[in-house]
Order: sequence, then structure tokens, then C-alpha cells
Amino acid sequence: IDMSCYTLTRIPLVFVDRTAMERVITNLVSNAIKYTEKGGAVKVYISYLVDDVFVKVADTGFGIDKEHLPRIFNRFYRVDMTGSRMFGGTGLGLSIARELVELHNGKISVTSTLGKGTEFTVMIPIARKVMQDTLNACRQNCPPVDPLHLAAAEELRAMAREMDFADKDFAQLEKKQVARLLDRILERDQADESVTLGDTKAYKVLHEEDLAEQEDETQELTKTVQNTQPV
Repeated sequence: IDMSCYTLTRIPLVFVDRTAMERVITNLVSNAIKYTEKGGAVKVYISYLVDDVFVKVADTGFGIDKEHLPRIFNRFYRVDMTGSRMFGGTGLGLSIARELVELHNGKISVTSTLGKGTEFTVMIPIARKVMQDTLNACRQNCPPVDPLHLAAAEELRAMAREMDFADKDFAQLEKKQVARLLDRILERDQADESVTLGDTKAYKVLHEEDLAEQEDETQELTKTVQNTQPV
């Protein structure tokens, strides 16, 4: 199997839980390898479009019949027919992947042609857009409640402390202070910094047994990659 990854030199920053997102990508790559025959290809693309970073996993495997695509992310749903895919063993892998992506306010989609291959695409909003939206919401007295925007609000408070007006509520900031914050957000997006959710583990809302299923897939992917030989 020919495996390759294509990425731009610079990708905008995103707010993600590293462990959760690794589970998502591992699941998609594992499935792609598992259902691609010798002589086929698995390619990973990392880029961005406007306000989202995307990761696309494409393979030249068996493909999925279009009648199954609307339900492929449902819990316990498996495609089970000759020459087709059986996702995640118990049918939990893609369901968990979707839940993790949506916890990041992202989207996951699939396109496929039977006999030609499948493409899964994960879209995650860039940090700059999330922080701008969070700042606007806070200025309108609408405090964030989800992990993604809570993390963005914490980053904004850290920036405010650096700029010596942390004693003010966001709603009380003057226009020039808001402009400075927005400029700082743009500067941060262009810097070589890493932005994550820190200790906020988005995937904790999922069941332990579901995560154990993903752990099995991680180990299986490691073995598969180690045993894959160029053809």
C-alpha cells in the first residue's frame, strides 16, 4: 500500500484536545489501511479553507455503497456485505469519531464510490475565528459554556493580562482595547505557537467502553503500519 501525507507549510492554529483528535485520525487511517488492497493507496491531506482546518483521509479501497453513507456514523451501524467495509468492529469507531469532532464544533463527512475508494474529511474551526466569536459573545454578556469556547475565553483572558487591562470585563473594554485584542489574536495565529484545550478533555463525556474500542483500533493501526510493505 502506498501511504503518503500532504500538508501546507503553515496551518492556522486550532483549539483541540490532542488525545481526542489523535483518536479520530487514527480511526480514519486505520479503516483506510484495513480496507485497501495491496497495490492501493492511502493519502492524508492537511490544509485549510477560510475559517476551518481540514484533514482528509482518502483511499483507493473497496468503497461504500451510497445507500449506507447516510447511516455510516450511527452507533452500532456496520456495513456487512461482500467486498465492503465493516467499520470499527462493533460499529462504534466512526460514531465516536463524529462525537469527538462535534465536541470541537467541527464536522466530519464522507464521500465514496463503490469499487473506487472513500474519502473522509474532518473540519475544525481555526482558533482565530473561535476567539473572535468568543470575544463578541462575551461583550454581549453571553459567556461560553462549551469546552471549545471556554478554552478560547481563557486564552483571551491571558492576552488581556499581558496587555494590562485584565481587570476589566470584556463587555467593559473600550473600542481601542478590543481592536488591540483582535490584533493580538491575528499575531498569535501567525506565530509558531501551539494552542490546545489543555486539561479540558472533551472526550470525557463518552463512555469508557467506547474509548476502549478506540484504544484497540490504535493498537491495531500500529501493527498494521509496522507490517505494511511497499508493493
